[in-house]
Amino acid sequence: MSKGQGNIAAIGTAVLNTKWGTNYKELLRKGDSHAEVAVLKENLRNYRSGSRGDWSKIPEITDVSPETFDEQTEQNLIQFQGFENLTADGIYGQSSRNRMAARIGVSSKGFIRLESPPGASYINFNDTKEGMKKDQKYLLDHSWLTKEAVHTLGQLADSFRTATGKKLEINDCSLIDGEDTPEHKGHQTGKEVDIRNAGMTAEEEKTLLELCSGNEQIKTVFFHEKYGIVSDKITLDAEHNDHFHVDVL
Repeated sequence: MSKGQGNIAAIGTAVLNTKWGTNYKELLRKGDSHAEVAVLKENLRNYRSGSRGDWSKIPEITDVSPETFDEQTEQNLIQFQGFENLTADGIYGQSSRNRMAARIGVSSKGFIRLESPPGASYINFNDTKEGMKKDQKYLLDHSWLTKEAVHTLGQLADSFRTATGKKLEINDCSLIDGEDTPEHKGHQTGKEVDIRNAGMTAEEEKTLLELCSGNEQIKTVFFHEKYGIVSDKITLDAEHNDHFHVDVL
């Protein structure tokens, strides 16, 4: 298992490596020799075994032990990227890691990865171009929650969209196995959720606070403004001026 990324081939920056004592690369590509290449090969084999797509023209990866990113690895990665509507360049980076985690990631904590399903009242901001750009310091994937938290979040988002017509943008949750992340104090339980307020009016911010206060499955919400709402669930915090931090029971 790779720290912070579970059973998925890990990537990371020099800053992350200094923090964690790891030796991750930001990208994996043909010609690289690295321990995470062997993990990537196993990931690609597992993905392929469960895929309904046509792999007949792509050679199978028969041996995952070599740590060299070879031609077969590249071809299998390009096929994976094509099936997942990613740039099919054969380079394993942030978007490929996120999609691989979504497809075959297994959390030792029983967390599930938050997706952006069609018709849902929320999106996983971590999977957007803007979201990935904001994650460049460490390249970690904070998209993991308990099943119960995902359900509660869906209810909250549905209520918010009914009231405002807008979707919630969900940002950082937990890492796949609940590791202590350098980006946050906390965010290890699969029950902590950051919700962006970019694009919200003051009235919409107030609406979300009211919905959080009225939801029995929400324990606490941290934000820089109460808008006159009287609720023990709302904690004023000046640092939370660009997002809501929500703790789910």
